[in-house]
Amino acid sequence: MTQNDLYVAYFKYLCEQHPDLVHAEGIGRHVFEVISIEEAVGDFRAGVKIKDFFFRLIMYTYRTSRDESGNVKKFVQGGWLIAKNVSTRENNKVEILETSAAAERLNDHFIARVINDSIAGYPLFNYSLNDRQNITSEEVKFTGDGTYIGWRTILDFDNYFDLCADEPEWLDNGSTPLDLLEEVTP
Repeated sequence: MTQNDLYVAYFKYLCEQHPDLVHAEGIGRHVFEVISIEEAVGDFRAGVKIKDFFFRLIMYTYRTSRDESGNVKKFVQGGWLIAKNVSTRENNKVEILETSAAAERLNDHFIARVINDSIAGYPLFNYSLNDRQNITSEEVKFTGDGTYIGWRTILDFDNYFDLCADEPEWLDNGSTPLDLLEEVTP
C-alpha cells in the first residue's frame, strides 16, 4: 500500500465513522470525495447531499528532505474541506452563522482525530501531528452554483522516505554517468 492509498483510505474511513457524515457509496449517502487543490474552490453541485455536509479530501503534495538526524523524509502537505450548502437570503443570517459553527465543530472533530491517531503512532502521520502547530484552518465561503460555508484545513506531516522503495532494475544499474554532456554529440 502506498502513502497515497493510506491517505485516501484513512480519511474515507473517518467519514464513514463520523456520526454527522456517515459516508456510504450510493445516491444520497456519498459525502467523501478526493479533489485537487484547484478543485477545492470549484463547483460542488455534483455528488453533494442536498442541504447536508460534505467532505472533500485535498490531494496532498510533498517534498523530500533530510531531517535533523540525517534521515530522508517525505514532508507532506494535504488537507480537507468540510462545508454545507446554505441559503443566503437576507433573512437567513442566523442559519449562515449556525452552519459555519456546525462546520467548525466537524472540522475540530477531524483535527482532534488526526492528532490523537498521530500520538498513537498511526503510520500515515509518524507522530508528526502530535500538536496543532502543523494544522491550519480557515473559514471559506463559496458562491456560484450555490453558497457553501465551511472550513478548509491544511495539515503538514512527515514520514520516512524509503530511498530503495520499489526500485526498478535500471538499465544502467542505477548509476548515472557523471559525463553525460560529453556523451552528447553536436
